[in-house]
Amino acid sequence: MAFEIKPFPEFSWSYSRHKTFASCKRSYYYTYYAGHNGWLRGSSEAQKHAYRLKKMQTLPLAVGQIVHDLLAKTIQDMYQNNRHTTAEALQQRARQLLNDIYKNSVQPGAWFERPSKNPIFQEMYYFKQLDKTLLSYYNGLLLPYFENFFASQTMQTITQQAVTFKQLEDFSYMKIDGTKVYVVLDLLYVDATQNWHITDWKTGKPSPEDREQLMLYAYYVHEHYQVPYANIQLHLEYLTTRSCETFTVNEKMLANIFYLFEQSTLHMKGLMADMIENEPLAEEDFDPQPTNGKCMRCNYLEICNAQDYFPSNLG
Repeated sequence: MAFEIKPFPEFSWSYSRHKTFASCKRSYYYTYYAGHNGWLRGSSEAQKHAYRLKKMQTLPLAVGQIVHDLLAKTIQDMYQNNRHTTAEALQQRARQLLNDIYKNSVQPGAWFERPSKNPIFQEMYYFKQLDKTLLSYYNGLLLPYFENFFASQTMQTITQQAVTFKQLEDFSYMKIDGTKVYVVLDLLYVDATQNWHITDWKTGKPSPEDREQLMLYAYYVHEHYQVPYANIQLHLEYLTTRSCETFTVNEKMLANIFYLFEQSTLHMKGLMADMIENEPLAEEDFDPQPTNGKCMRCNYLEICNAQDYFPSNLG
C-alpha cells in the first residue's frame, strides 16, 4: 500500500494523550496537530518547527525513557542472546546516552535536520543550561534504579521460574468504540500456571493514576489474547524505592477507565472542526492552562503566547 500524506492525523487515544489534554489544551494542540507532517520536506516551516519542538525532552523525561529502554534491552539480551549485564554497566550506558542528548543540545544541527533521531534537552534550548541540582539528583538515582531493577520482584520471578514472554515494551493498539487506543506494555509474560503478568516499571513517585493505567493494559490483554481477568496479575515496580504493588483487575476501576475514555474522547472531539477528518479547530480555541512551573517545562514556550512565565533569555 502506497504511503498517503493526509492533512490531518488519524484520531486515536492513549492514557498519555489524555493527560496532555487534561493538563493544557494548547499544549495538546501543538503536540497532536500543529506538528503533523512536520517530518516531511514539503511541509510548512510552522509544521516543521512544531515537530522539532515536540521532539525535545526535559531531563526527567529523558532519564525515564533511557531507563525504560535499557531495562527492555537487558531482558531481551538475557533471554534471546544469553547476554548478561550489571547495574554499573547500565548506569554507564545511561550516562553516555544522556551525554549524547547534551551534545545534541550544544550543537543542535542534527536535531534540526532529524529531530526524532537526535533529541535535545528542553532546558538547554530555552535556558541554555541544565539545573545542577536536578542533574545531581538524577545522576544519583541512576545506579539505584538499575540495582533495584535486578532486585525487583519481577526479575526474581522471571530469572528463577519458567516463563513465556509475550510483549516487551511493545507499542500496540486495540479499538474501543471504533477508536484506536494505544498501549505500551513494559513487560507481559505468562508463568507456568498460565497466569498472565503485566509489569510496569516506574521511575517516579507512586500515583493513583498508575493503577488506572494498568487497568487499561489489562483490558488490552483480556481482549487481544482472550485471557480471563482472573488470570491477569498487575505489578507496579517502583525503582526509586524498590517496592512493588501487585493487584488484580478491579471491576470498579475497570469501569472508571472506560468512563474516563468516554469523557476524554468526547471532550477531544468537541475541539474538532471535522470529526471525520480529525480536523482541529483553530489554535486559539484550545485554551491554555498556564502556571509558572508547567510553562517552564513546556516544549512550546516560544510559539505559545499564553504562558505567564517568559524566560528572560528566551530569544
